[in-house]
Amino acid sequence: MSESLEDILRTFLNANCQLLKLLAVHRADNDAVKRPLEDFEKSFQNLRGHSKSKQSIEICFDENVLSIMGVKIQQHYSVMESLSYIPEVFEVAMFESIAFDPGVEKSSVLEVYVKLAQHAALHSKPKALKVEAKGIQIVPLDPNKAANRARSKELLKDPEFALQHHYLLKLLVDRFFYGFASNSVISQKSIRRQLMELAQIARVAPVNVFALTLIDDHEGLSVGLGTAVQQSISTALLTMLVAQEMGMTTHDQIDLGLMGLLYNVGTLIGEAHALTFEKRSLSEAEYRKLVEAQASGIYRLLKAQGKSRPVLERLLSIFEQAQQKIGARIDLSLDAKLFKLTSQYIALTSARPYRSAYLPHEALKILGAELKTQPGNLDANLYFYLVRFLGIYPIGSYVELSNGMHAVVVKAQAEKQGYPLVNCFDPSCKSEKEVLDLSKSDIKILRALDPDEVGLAIPHYFL
Repeated sequence: MSESLEDILRTFLNANCQLLKLLAVHRADNDAVKRPLEDFEKSFQNLRGHSKSKQSIEICFDENVLSIMGVKIQQHYSVMESLSYIPEVFEVAMFESIAFDPGVEKSSVLEVYVKLAQHAALHSKPKALKVEAKGIQIVPLDPNKAANRARSKELLKDPEFALQHHYLLKLLVDRFFYGFASNSVISQKSIRRQLMELAQIARVAPVNVFALTLIDDHEGLSVGLGTAVQQSISTALLTMLVAQEMGMTTHDQIDLGLMGLLYNVGTLIGEAHALTFEKRSLSEAEYRKLVEAQASGIYRLLKAQGKSRPVLERLLSIFEQAQQKIGARIDLSLDAKLFKLTSQYIALTSARPYRSAYLPHEALKILGAELKTQPGNLDANLYFYLVRFLGIYPIGSYVELSNGMHAVVVKAQAEKQGYPLVNCFDPSCKSEKEVLDLSKSDIKILRALDPDEVGLAIPHYFL
């Protein structure tokens, strides 16, 4: 059985990734390089045979999309690392594309990739790399485009810029929710545009975007919708951030963000809306009513906006599985599994009428325990990406340090993996100190604290 084009593209991409990673630490004649070089040659020939043309094989990274021969590489477990690493290497070298002629020699590939791998290992910021080899064409990133990217990054890093787009998104989502509850469906085009803006911010300042999920703002322009609006936005943004951590394209991130926003749209009206305000844990029958209302809401949107909309169909698959109407016949897609995980995290860290919000590290422990007791309910690989992004004590956690100081975790990973950055202060006066890298001191986190008990506004430390 012959390989599909999609399989060949993934194999070729992975061969490029492994070759570059190994050449960053080994000489070209090292035995460790032999296998990935063979994989490169084999997949290159397979790709040429599949294309049935004499065109060159081009790898291109433009507008945050990685493509080979003009075909966008779709998100898949097997290329998770490559979808993250190859764009990083291209950005540091300021390459837009690399094209290999049909008869390119192995020596030419090694000549270029040795320099490219070493350049990426030495530089953390973009610096143009000039390299030439027979049979390989490199298109550098246009200087004007590079300059515009640099200026844009400075703006994107501004916390106030993130706040502005969060406010605009809140207005749009509130309007959409109110329209749905009033039996009218409003276009989602403006909402998608704001998600696009926030996805761009997340590329250079992911912590700023995550801080937006910590905003505890229950005031909605439409009466009774404030909590629903804020929690929907928080779910959307966290899903987008973890998708970015996994190397998903901007387009996929936005689709997932829209899933987060629309997840509970069916519970905005009728009996389901009343159930969300119950001051107790719901019974199994009541929970089923909520799930049915969620599915009903998506059906309604599908009817109004067309059954071809992939975002709505993905959401519907989640609700149909929860209703156990199609049982084992459904195999949730990667993005649907991711959304299921992040929505549960936001739900756990949000207050309910019948319970207080769990602290961030408690929510992670609950999800981790669910993986052990109900292994088919969540995805272990996705849980890893969530924890890698958030940290063991997630970003925004209020903690007590071993030196008696209190602190807020402001970044999951400092210079050393597993050690966060914290903003520490004296608990008696709350005077802020400099950000502390725990990997450079003997100070440790002793325990997590509840910021609500001392009236601490966590988003202040970011925004």
